[in-house]
This record gives sequence, C-alpha cells and structure tokens, in this order.
Amino acid sequence: MARKVVKVKVTTNAEDTVILLERILLRNDGTLPTVPASTIYIALGALVGLSVPAVGGGTGGTSPPAPPGTHKIPEEIAAPLRAGYPAIKRAFLDYIAVKELFATSTNALMALLGFAQGQAIGTTGTARNLISRATKALLGIYAGNENELETYGFLVTVDTASGPTPTPPPP
Repeated sequence: MARKVVKVKVTTNAEDTVILLERILLRNDGTLPTVPASTIYIALGALVGLSVPAVGGGTGGTSPPAPPGTHKIPEEIAAPLRAGYPAIKRAFLDYIAVKELFATSTNALMALLGFAQGQAIGTTGTARNLISRATKALLGIYAGNENELETYGFLVTVDTASGPTPTPPPP
C-alpha cells in the first residue's frame, strides 16, 4: 500500500510572503487589518512615483473569504497573524519604497558614470569619457615620465614589449 506524502512549498521571497499572509487572512477572516500610513513610504514613494496604497487594504487580496460553516485556522494562530500583519505590511511597503528609490538612484548614477546600457567610453559628458580624455591629455603632458600619472590616482605599468623572436633564414 502506497504511503501518501504531502509537501507544501513555503516561499522565501519577501513579496510572495506578504501576499501569502494576506491570502491566508482574507480566506480565514474575509478582511485585512488596517495598515497605518507611513511617512517613509509616502516621502520616498513620492520621489520615485509610487502611489500611496489604500490604508485599509493589502496588495494580494485575491482569495475569497471562507464560506460560512467551513473550517478556519485556530484562533491561537489567526490572532497573531492578524496582530502582526499591519507592522509586516507597513515595513514591506517601506522596503518597496526604499528599493525603488535605490534602483532609481542607481540607474541615474550609472548613467552619469557612463556604465548604463548603450553607453561607451566615448559617450560625451560621462565620467568615463571625461577620465579617458584626461588620461590622454596627461599622457601627452608626461610623455616619457608616465609614472607621474600615479599621482593623479591612475595605476600605471610601464614595461617594454618584446618582439617575436626572429627565425633565422633557411641555409
């Protein structure tokens, strides 16, 4: 006789975890606890164009409430889920705002440096382009004494190239 094996995968992703928590609460209670407003989310969200979510609802409310007369999670488990949800959701929304701000500022920084997609060392006005132009100018100024570029912060290696070993002509 075959033995029944049940495995339940629990997510390790922050967004999926919050959505799963919301679905459990919605399925069990039919509503989500109120999430207090956050000045962090509002301030940072405004910087990156995030809209402020509804104060009383969550983002993953796709599970229907439990039909009347069905089994519910025991109250000793449901009560801590309800109690912890507002702080978890608020912290998650703050995390999203910070993450979006970080991504926005990272993209802006990469573009200024010249590392954004489609940029090359020749992209005018980027840090890479300006450094390249400065390097060429300094190499001209310090021709024959290239190690002086190290005083500007460059790593300089001066070496001699060895040519290929000539092969003797056939006799």
